[in-house]
Amino acid sequence: MRKLFLKIFHGALFFLLLFLFSPVLPAQSFRGLILDGASGSPVPFAVIYLDELQSTAVSDASGVFTFNELPPEALHIHISYLGYKTLDAIVDIRQRTSDTFRLEAAHTRLQELVISVPHGKLEYENVVAIERQQLERLKNAAPLTLAAAVSSMPGVDIYSTGPGIGKPVIRGLSGNRIVTYAQNVRIENQQWGDEHGLGVGEAGIESVEVIKGPASLLYGADALGGVLYFVDERYAPQGEYEARAGLQLWSNDLSGASDFAFKINRKNLKFNLFASASAHGDYRVPDPSRIYNTRFSEENLKAAFGYNKGIWISNLRYSYLINHFGISEGDSVYRGASAYRMTLPFQRVAQHTLSWENTLYTGDSKWKMILGLSENRRKEFEDDAQQPALDMQLQTGTYDLKWYSAPLAGKLTFIAGSQGMWQLNGNRGPELLIPDARTLDAGVFVMASMEVRKLTMQAGLRFDQRNILSHRQVAGGSLYPALEKSYRSPNYSFGASYKSGHFSIRSNWSTGFRAPNTSELLSNGVHEGTLQYVLGNTTLRSEQAAQSDLSVSFENEHIEFMVNPFFNVISHFIFLAPLDSAVAGLPLYRYEQADARLYGGEAILHIHPHALHWLHLESSLSSVRGQRADATPLPRMPAVRIFSSISASWTGRKKEGKGEVFLSHRYYFAQRNTAPFESATPAYALVDAGFSYAMESKGAACRIKAGVKNLFNTRYIPHLSRFKPLGISNPGRNFYISLEISRSGKLG
Repeated sequence: MRKLFLKIFHGALFFLLLFLFSPVLPAQSFRGLILDGASGSPVPFAVIYLDELQSTAVSDASGVFTFNELPPEALHIHISYLGYKTLDAIVDIRQRTSDTFRLEAAHTRLQELVISVPHGKLEYENVVAIERQQLERLKNAAPLTLAAAVSSMPGVDIYSTGPGIGKPVIRGLSGNRIVTYAQNVRIENQQWGDEHGLGVGEAGIESVEVIKGPASLLYGADALGGVLYFVDERYAPQGEYEARAGLQLWSNDLSGASDFAFKINRKNLKFNLFASASAHGDYRVPDPSRIYNTRFSEENLKAAFGYNKGIWISNLRYSYLINHFGISEGDSVYRGASAYRMTLPFQRVAQHTLSWENTLYTGDSKWKMILGLSENRRKEFEDDAQQPALDMQLQTGTYDLKWYSAPLAGKLTFIAGSQGMWQLNGNRGPELLIPDARTLDAGVFVMASMEVRKLTMQAGLRFDQRNILSHRQVAGGSLYPALEKSYRSPNYSFGASYKSGHFSIRSNWSTGFRAPNTSELLSNGVHEGTLQYVLGNTTLRSEQAAQSDLSVSFENEHIEFMVNPFFNVISHFIFLAPLDSAVAGLPLYRYEQADARLYGGEAILHIHPHALHWLHLESSLSSVRGQRADATPLPRMPAVRIFSSISASWTGRKKEGKGEVFLSHRYYFAQRNTAPFESATPAYALVDAGFSYAMESKGAACRIKAGVKNLFNTRYIPHLSRFKPLGISNPGRNFYISLEISRSGKLG
């Protein structure tokens, strides 16, 4: 703990000294004009996003926009508007304070700006496989949770415990192999547990980015399978305020959710406030029985404060998330009304997250430091609703320091940095799943990027070390031995992307490293949520992954097509193996290792006929197969699936109203490629339908959505459902309706 805080202190002190002794340059303004590239006419109401300020502006009726209080440096600007290709440019405020931008017409979907990589770029410009979606788009079919919304993205699935608890799965990997980022810091919430959810609330989330494959270079140890990066909502446009409130209802579990947001941006001060709450009862299966104690609830509060002055930009963010999850034991199915009050057994999980992001410009280069503090408190109540049987407290501190070089020869740039984490896990209840332990991480890296005409190349090298320390502990008749382990590994990445005309190609080769976690090393007890007795293994070695990834895409005014195969080899893959014995009437499992390989990919098709602007046809295929070196299938591999949708949109006569209807089809193939002691899953299909309509006039807007999930009331059990051994199916037909009102305007 002392070492980490010394690193944080020294890093913060260095950052402060740079700020104090750097030349103080006056803030400047920038004025832009947006025109149609073909006709030269102004483009009104285009959205302009400035990376560095994380703020937006909107062009007026004459196509003009203005940013004030800007640092006198080179800034990244992105301009997007429906019907045009997104424009990505660098504006050097030192050389010019105004410019004209010409947008090129496009008839397919907008290329999304990716925030999770350095110098935010458009999707096709990145050398790594990244999928980005707006949260509003993911919520089109009204998923009950944020994890369920993310699982509809290509290459992403969900390992679920009923509708309340969901863990994202990226190309067959989940848990500690996936690093989750929110508020620009990694989220730690005991994610090793199968019954532990995502740990991020949807309040104040604008979009999500999924980095598929090893991403240890920028995100450190554990990012072996990928990164889930949640992007916060932007601040309001300069000199404006925004406010909104929403309500959503579902019929299946008689549930509801509400949310509220308020934003204000005055000169160099910005403030965002978000709040959301939801309550869900026991869900109904197609029988139509209800599954007892599958109820859950969530409350989420988030605030962000931004300040910029001269060469310094700072953002302070805080969030508080509390979840309650009922624990269904599978033998209490009943018919009758649903309930919301927590009944034994249940979990209560509280998460505090504080992050402080600072950017400092020093000539043509810049420094960025992000400090993070979080606390996760997980309690499980079994026999007494007041006294938890299990009470785990996880405290985490992180730092992330990066230096961005000035361009060399105009095209070559470097990023160098250091990241670290201090983590303390403690127990306050009579039961233990894992003993008290301390974890220390430290890593250094360097990455170079070069652009040569239409070719972009990127290469990097990183070194990480993790230390784990725990003392001898006895609880509940189980012995947890003292342990002191160190793990270290170098990692590298190389990739390139090339775009010519309608075609683009991207290739990447990267390695990853993950040290075994405390649960895998020292577990010795009953996991009530999974109905297993689990033993750790202190002899486990670090996992090492090497993945090759290729993406080929074609895009014109009528169609988009992309195919993205991958091959991932993991040495010393850690998995939970069943043993032919039982303890306390529960099956006994132990962590083991074997070399493994995973392969598959995604294919995406989007048809948008030029002559039928209102029509969109989309389809995606996701496939992954995992097996050990001896060809034995790995457990919990997602089934091959195809998601397809057709949607039609229209605009009112005065262009103040916009509507959309959609019909989507999800087909999951049978999963028969199963591990020993794992049962097969038959194929099934689900159909959703819905519509939305939005009206806007004079700064006020109203949006209504309604539809039905699982239209034909299909009975199904996903292969990755933890209710599968109990024979409990997922929810049946579910009608939903939502209303959102918002208002924005100029500040006085």
